[in-house]
Amino acid sequence: MRRPVTLLVICTAWAAVFALLSGPIRLVPLELAERSLQDLLVRHGVKAATPGDCVLLAVDEASMDLSQLSPEEIEASASLRQMAAGFPWSRAVYAEAIRKVLDAGARVMVLDVHFLAPNTGDDDLRETLDKNRERVVIASVYEDTPAPDGSMTTLYHPPAATVLPHGTLEDGIVGYANFWPETDRVVRGANYRINDGELLRNVSWDGGEHSSLAALALEKAGEKARIPRFGLMRFCEPGSFQTVPLWMIFVPEMWQANLKDGRLFRDKIVLLGPLASRFRDTFRTPVGSLPGPEIHLHALAAAKENAFYRRATPPAVMATCLLIGLLVFAITLKSKRPLLALGALAGLLAAYALLAWFLYNTLDLLPGLLAPAATLVFSGLTAFTYDFSVERRERMRTRRSLERYVSRDVVRELLDRHGNALAELGGSRKDVVVLFSDLRDFTKFSEGRDPAELVAYLNEYLGAMVEIVFRHQGTLDKFIGDAVMATWGTILSAGAAEDARRAVAAALDMLAGAARLREKWSVLPHAPDLRLGIGLHAGSAIFGNIGSSLKMEPTVIGDTVNLTSRLESLTKHYRLPIIFSGSVVKAVGHAFPFRTVDIVRVVGREAPVTIHTLTLNAKYKPEHPAWLAAHEQAWEYYRSARFHEAATLFAEVSAATQSQGADEAASMRKMLERCRTLAKNPPGPDWEPVTVMESK
Repeated sequence: MRRPVTLLVICTAWAAVFALLSGPIRLVPLELAERSLQDLLVRHGVKAATPGDCVLLAVDEASMDLSQLSPEEIEASASLRQMAAGFPWSRAVYAEAIRKVLDAGARVMVLDVHFLAPNTGDDDLRETLDKNRERVVIASVYEDTPAPDGSMTTLYHPPAATVLPHGTLEDGIVGYANFWPETDRVVRGANYRINDGELLRNVSWDGGEHSSLAALALEKAGEKARIPRFGLMRFCEPGSFQTVPLWMIFVPEMWQANLKDGRLFRDKIVLLGPLASRFRDTFRTPVGSLPGPEIHLHALAAAKENAFYRRATPPAVMATCLLIGLLVFAITLKSKRPLLALGALAGLLAAYALLAWFLYNTLDLLPGLLAPAATLVFSGLTAFTYDFSVERRERMRTRRSLERYVSRDVVRELLDRHGNALAELGGSRKDVVVLFSDLRDFTKFSEGRDPAELVAYLNEYLGAMVEIVFRHQGTLDKFIGDAVMATWGTILSAGAAEDARRAVAAALDMLAGAARLREKWSVLPHAPDLRLGIGLHAGSAIFGNIGSSLKMEPTVIGDTVNLTSRLESLTKHYRLPIIFSGSVVKAVGHAFPFRTVDIVRVVGREAPVTIHTLTLNAKYKPEHPAWLAAHEQAWEYYRSARFHEAATLFAEVSAATQSQGADEAASMRKMLERCRTLAKNPPGPDWEPVTVMESK
């Protein structure tokens, strides 16, 4: 009788605590944590559909510095000349942008730009706005200003009278650009309409109702959207809106080729706004930090699609906590095994998460997350802490002992499946990622060295490398002298893409780790100069227990392993620290700045393989250089036997990489010379873009 009463007291007590904290008692840290959890659900939940009729005309860094344009191109356009004169630009630039976009057939032009003070070109802008007032929306802004007594006053700032004369605000051309974050400074909703009497502080009059940029844009576009006064938005996928740099509309070649003579803007809602980082017009949202102009487009999309949600009320959250407390009591009371009960509680937590996911995605309801989950976790853990902690301590002690001798993945299988997993490995084909790393010239360094000193160096190096492999959830396959062979996807797999990403991250950390050891040992006499060569390849391989009845070893064999070893050897030929096969690049996607190195046919393999490397800084961190896209395009030309075009682009890339490392620049020059030679002496029709390696 004592156990049921104790369990009931534990569960109901925790349920009551979190019910009170979600209702009558409000703690700011808990509210912030609740909002963060809700943001996580919003971030990964159903998004609003990105409208195909919205375009962002961006005042980006390229539009600010015009560095990509020649002096002749700038001189040919009055607007570009005014932009080149420095920011803030003449208002005539915006007037010309309005005319070009509207003449191209845009439905509405929205300017998320604040014209608060007079400036040059105001007459041109005012005349343009007057002629197109049915199709243009411009921004006003609310601003919090400290009053002399220390209090805050919210003031409304319309456009300058030189842009819109006083008395013209009522015709629906001005919309406010503000988004009001919640207490944690995260923008989650949009105020489509506000009343000055509701917002302004320290005033006794009602300034009237204003509409936001998004609301006015939808009205002028003729959209029959149900626009609320305020709505918590479902955001679209960040970065999914079509974006056009502002400078591009003033360059005839770009207007014709990239913008299709302006047809890109036809029947679109076009929003012109600041995207350059210098404007600092960025807000935190549930889907990440977004620039203000893009948030306006998200608000516009939410209204078009009626993509709004609501939060559960405090009484509903309190009732949920009490219900979950009773469910935890029932589970713990029925179960005699602590781990089984904890598994059931984990299942209940997952079920509640799925329920929250369902309610948000289908019923537009965001339930309470933190308080119900905390009720479940705290009541469950309190009931079973002792039994679980005792068993866990014993298990961890055994695990640490085993991990000193075998891979962590092997230990996990031995313990979690009671030693049967590895015995069952009769051989199976798996998609794996294989890594080979080798120390450069270590054999030469070891000649004549004291064995104890050599083993100490080698053990410290191998220990650092193995720790990195384990940290990235890899499996240590074997040591081959000073070489390390590691795999991902053999015993455990997180999927081809994640396995490849982990392997690439491990390789980068191995390079950085070797650099740290090299620096540490540099003060010691006769220390080795650690230089690594690493090869990675993803493919199918045979994985199983290889050996005899006396000694067996779980390992991988096959062409994938052999090719990885060849790739590691190629790092010497190409003077690169790391080389990847195309299958690794394909699996990882765009997570790393890969660049093509060559297409090779290695010894013992008929099929050619495209090899890649990473653009790295001095600390072996990936960097995305501006010339990378041109470099990859040059390779496309080379593969297509368009040697003149390839040589032209490789020349540009070669010039851009002079400040890079010597190996980087040498690689570019090598390809440039190859393309120039082939351009002068075109090969026959059976030419292949393949370099044949004569040795391993």
